[in-house]
Amino acid sequence: MYLFTDPFRIMRKPLVITIVTLFILIAGFYGVRMLVSHKDELSDEWDKSYTRLSSRFGERKTVWLPDSTRVILNSDSRLMIPADFNAERRVVELDGDAFFEVAAEERKPFIVRTGMLVVTVLGTAFRIAAHREDAGQRLELLRGKLKVQKGYPSEFDEAELLEGGDMILINRDIDLMEKETYDTTELLSWRKGALVFSATPFGEGIKRLEDWYGVEIEVKKTPGAPPPFNGTFSHERLEAVLDRLIGAGHYSIRDRRVIIAY
Repeated sequence: MYLFTDPFRIMRKPLVITIVTLFILIAGFYGVRMLVSHKDELSDEWDKSYTRLSSRFGERKTVWLPDSTRVILNSDSRLMIPADFNAERRVVELDGDAFFEVAAEERKPFIVRTGMLVVTVLGTAFRIAAHREDAGQRLELLRGKLKVQKGYPSEFDEAELLEGGDMILINRDIDLMEKETYDTTELLSWRKGALVFSATPFGEGIKRLEDWYGVEIEVKKTPGAPPPFNGTFSHERLEAVLDRLIGAGHYSIRDRRVIIAY
């Protein structure tokens, strides 16, 4: 039998094997680099197991942390607690709206991260409205002292020191963080869960509902001059409040958006 031997084929076999081997090694190298790079983008905190505390839309929930800190979660909010919380430090991550009454512990500052803000406290009471999808976030300090810093890289990263009655407004899109003062009366009522309207003008009432329940309200049509809001509500769901103030059938709710149409 006649056999034809192609010398180039004999030479190509080890060449092909070498190329394939190099390709696998290179792909593996870059694959590892991509994994490492992705890992570097994540906070080390995410490598640990978390306990997730959350509230449903329109619900307000009070929870207690292992260090006796009290947290009131407003509507549609999430609080992430790492497994080592209160071991050597106290760090939590917030996506939503919450009121904190922090148990004092001098050796373990309490730290809240929101993506835009890093808030450091010892023992104090404050509220943070910080839904991740919102362009801006807000912090209101009721009592005590705390330090607030930006939670992202910025040319202007000076920390602000707050005392009772101070607030922080931050907008990452324009890289602006401002310290202001505010009237604590409404926050005191908010903390007690009492939503009170007494001949409150319609527009002001809508803004208070937005703030209270962490929603965006769009009014498409009003019957002439809308009547003012009246009524007292204690720990009630948004639907129950709207039924009394607006009337059933005149509104719809989807996600965090409410549409009112008379």
